[in-house]
Amino acid sequence: MSGIEQEKLQHFGIYKPDTTILHPSKRSPESVPEARQPEPRALLFDLGHVFLDASYNIIYQALGERGVVREKTKLIFTTDEYDDFARGKIDERTLCDALRTVVGLPDITDEEIREIHDSHIFGLVPGMVELLEKVTQKYGAGSIFFVTDACDWQIARQQQLIDLSIYRVIASNKVGMLKSDPETVDNQGQRRSFFFSVLEELKLQPQEVLLIDDSPEKIATADGYGIQTIQFTNKNQLETDLKKRNILGN
Repeated sequence: MSGIEQEKLQHFGIYKPDTTILHPSKRSPESVPEARQPEPRALLFDLGHVFLDASYNIIYQALGERGVVREKTKLIFTTDEYDDFARGKIDERTLCDALRTVVGLPDITDEEIREIHDSHIFGLVPGMVELLEKVTQKYGAGSIFFVTDACDWQIARQQQLIDLSIYRVIASNKVGMLKSDPETVDNQGQRRSFFFSVLEELKLQPQEVLLIDDSPEKIATADGYGIQTIQFTNKNQLETDLKKRNILGN
């Protein structure tokens, strides 16, 4: 089972990961005391569940009204096509054809599928836009980036809910890989992963970057490359952690 599949099954209550198993190159927490970590030169924020409120229950309800049982709807998020759409490898028609088959609704239109899908991103996490403004005052928008596993649909929906026009958004459908995709080596012997691509684009060393993400698997992946991390739980927890690292004033 891939890491991506494990994360999704964990979300659905089917799989509970062994959190002691991390990326093979992950250093032990004791090897890098928090007090000795350099102040990051760039901050990487996830979007979903950090800034944007989302719930798959909205999709379950919408398809349930069309007679699709919850267990079948859950299969949407574990299909290869769903991940490949987020990697930018297939178009929306190919995705919609696959989803019609998965949920057993041959007559549902592409537009209806997108409307139901996009409805699960429904608002903003309270207080996070204000916290972003505080961080931006210190770091400047040029040192703050948003890294997200997102398809074209999700990017468009995000733009409806939050104005990130002064920031750079680095999305999986442009990189061609999801954040927790396994590392690969290309024909020239170059290592490839989402986070390698981000570091190369920013021209920074891993320890100069801080990732804020709600996903344990994505935090573990970034840890494995030596990237500083904070696992997001809620706005108050994040604000406390940022103050401890002197990223925010007391």
